Amino acid sequence: MEGLPLLKTWGANITPDVYRVTDYFCPICGYHVSGLIHGDRPLFHLVVGFSTEHIRKSSSPDPQDQNIGAIVIECPIDHIRFWFHITQKTFDKIASQCPGWPRE
Repeated sequence: MEGLPLLKTWGANITPDVYRVTDYFCPICGYHVSGLIHGDRPLFHLVVGFSTEHIRKSSSPDPQDQNIGAIVIECPIDHIRFWFHITQKTFDKIASQCPGWPRE
């Protein structure tokens, strides 16, 4: 993958039929996607979109801990989509390894 990942909205949109989660689990079957964050298994192919329109202010004073957007995941078991907020640190880790992420 060449070029730097872009911090822009792309791919699947966050719509009312896309579930919001806070715990990295598929809300239907319970499939766990923490490997995206913690790197214990390669799940970057499950990322189907990102939105900079869904930002929630964090209470952390560290700029790296501020939410910069929301990532959309498609569950490999039941193929439903769900989303959660990500920070700059998480963006840097995921976007650099996600094959579908737009690049400069």
